[in-house]
Amino acid sequence: MRLNPAVEGRIDGGRVQRILRASVSRWCKVWEVVRTFVGIKAQGDQALKHAAKLTGLTPEQLRLALRYYADFQDEIDDWIRRVDEEAARAEAAWRREQEILRLITPSR
Repeated sequence: MRLNPAVEGRIDGGRVQRILRASVSRWCKVWEVVRTFVGIKAQGDQALKHAAKLTGLTPEQLRLALRYYADFQDEIDDWIRRVDEEAARAEAAWRREQEILRLITPSR
């Protein structure tokens, strides 16, 4: 069942991700829209205006993503948590690599 023609599922790495059709040529993942709002200090219409500037999406497209998030909040929050965990692992690996490079690279 399709809840909205602008939101559809896509297989990505064996999982279905919900994506928002932002325009004919651009796709935006709903979780990315949600993540944008997390960092915004404003509320209501001011938050929509700020998010629109950051994402290039219209306020209506942002509202659509937020409505979808409201219906599937647990699933999307779980995806965001996993993305954060993977980013933390990648950053930790990069920092370890940088430390090793610092130790084995002769200083001039």
